Amino acid sequence: MPRPPGSARPRPRPEPEDGAHESTGILAHGTPAVQPPLLFDRRRLARELGVSLRQVDSLRARGLLPPCIRLGRSVRWSRVVVEGFLAERQRVAERGARP
Repeated sequence: MPRPPGSARPRPRPEPEDGAHESTGILAHGTPAVQPPLLFDRRRLARELGVSLRQVDSLRARGLLPPCIRLGRSVRWSRVVVEGFLAERQRVAERGARP
């Protein structure tokens, strides 16, 4: 599509040294930078934990998961909290003790 007369062509911005655009999250070679979501739904949490959806529900009911965030009828978990939870479980497992 031709530009209107008198419009200037935008100047290309220099690429960041790490190859990622700061504002767009796109790598220099055109591939989108994959950012994990800030909040996990049940399906994503199950995938992160390596368990089934049913197991997520069971663990939640028994209080064995980190606290969730309720958004209306939806339930979400903070990615940061889940990562901390998993790191703590890993430390406990490496010590050979029960949580």
